[in-house]
Amino acid sequence: MVVIDETVIPVTILDLGSSTQGLGVTRSLGRLGIPVYVIGFDQQLAFLSRYCYRKICFHTFEFNEQSVRDLLAVGSRIGRRSILIPTTDQGAVFVSDNADALKEWFIFPNPKANVARSLSSKEEMYHLAKRHQIPTAEASFPQRRQDVLDSHRVLSFPVMLKPLCNWCPPFHKVIVRSEHELLKNYDVMDTSREPNVMLQEYIPGEDDTGWIFHGYFNQDSDCPFGFTAKKMRQWPPYHGVTCLGVCLRNETVSETAKKFMKAVGYRGIVDIDCRYDPRDDQYKVLDVNPRLGGNFRLFVTNNGMDVIRSLYLDMTGQHFTPGVLLQGRKWLNEDVELQASILYHEHGNLPFKKWIDSYRGIRELALFAFDDPLPFLLQFLRKVPYLLKHRRDILGYQAYVSVISRYLNQGDISTATSILYRITQERRPLMTHHLIIKLYLLTIDQSLKQGDFSAAEPIIYRFAKRCGLPAMLRLITRLVVSSPLTAIRSFVQPSKEKEQKIAVRLAIRQSIKIVLRYRQIRNITPIHS
Repeated sequence: MVVIDETVIPVTILDLGSSTQGLGVTRSLGRLGIPVYVIGFDQQLAFLSRYCYRKICFHTFEFNEQSVRDLLAVGSRIGRRSILIPTTDQGAVFVSDNADALKEWFIFPNPKANVARSLSSKEEMYHLAKRHQIPTAEASFPQRRQDVLDSHRVLSFPVMLKPLCNWCPPFHKVIVRSEHELLKNYDVMDTSREPNVMLQEYIPGEDDTGWIFHGYFNQDSDCPFGFTAKKMRQWPPYHGVTCLGVCLRNETVSETAKKFMKAVGYRGIVDIDCRYDPRDDQYKVLDVNPRLGGNFRLFVTNNGMDVIRSLYLDMTGQHFTPGVLLQGRKWLNEDVELQASILYHEHGNLPFKKWIDSYRGIRELALFAFDDPLPFLLQFLRKVPYLLKHRRDILGYQAYVSVISRYLNQGDISTATSILYRITQERRPLMTHHLIIKLYLLTIDQSLKQGDFSAAEPIIYRFAKRCGLPAMLRLITRLVVSSPLTAIRSFVQPSKEKEQKIAVRLAIRQSIKIVLRYRQIRNITPIHS
């Protein structure tokens, strides 16, 4: 077990995010008897922990000169210098940029100028990796819409749209598989005054090709504590944060991360995401986060050491032994696991047996702990009313629409409709009548947008039999409203919209016929079934 001789130096956590890092740090250090002060907004999870020595609630934190003065005031109230630990990218950059002023009351790894800011920017990180010959996913950084069109000709589909900096909008990532999808999502995401959207090649493979490196780099940019793990599930699926991970040794990923951080002179805790590319047999760096990762408690060694404890011991001048990685140790973020598992299951990537087997070897959860249950219980109580009110949209609608839309966006209407028929006929979780109507309307709309009435016709028949007369009246209203808009577009872009215009008109006629002869039609077998 970890033995700390000097525990009187307190720790201050700058926890201004909505993730679990602050709670994990509070528990990890609090269990060793170290006083932990938590700075955050109202209802931070770390505030609820029994190991939180004192909570300091801010209503706003603008990361400006006033924020520096506010932090120094907190340090003065504590009464002695404490170790400052930011849990977000913006917090890490803020501490690095204002290091000289904050040193009066806080202790932290002496940052090299602009390194944290460069690593937190996906564009600057990409160029740093190229400069130091670190394998990384190809990317482009459009300044305007035309650049997006030029970029996708260099990067083959699928590609990922993601923010350059995590603290500016957009705050999500999306994988696109066509030029239409690319431009549509770029227009939605490009909301900032300054360009903050990048295109990154999407490396093929399942989630288990994703790897994580978590490490602490000292004042000489050496790594006394650093280990690797593999992602098993992510939220959102395929391109999000780890919700289930397993510790596995990967010397290639470890050496690549250490070489990169040594080359740029990084000091402090770092969280690096990599992905194995089977096309050229390389592990490529995707993201570098110059701060603590939300899954840092995955990386606990046989003597109880983790990355935050190694930082504390090093900053207080105490010797420590990193210990041996516990191969097969698993960590689970139960806050998002249910949503993630439903989506993976609906995509066909998580059979029930595989889902159950994946829980074997779990040694720690992000929220629940027997010695500190309050954060989990209160988070659960917060979510229950919301889940009950929006359960269809959060779990059902998101899961089922996602899997059907995946094929519709690829133009594979036949596969999408076969999945639609299967999941609406089986007894599936959260498959309500309202949701079935939405799924049918989505599929019909997409078929007509492609000008394919022959594909839409059997779906309309099934829709009438499955959902009833009120739903058919809703469909007719929807088509009638869209018809003038389609006609207008057909004058502007006749080559693209003519087929769609004809398909919508035919769909309206067919739907009206079905309604007029509904009693007869509901008893016959749908065509092409």
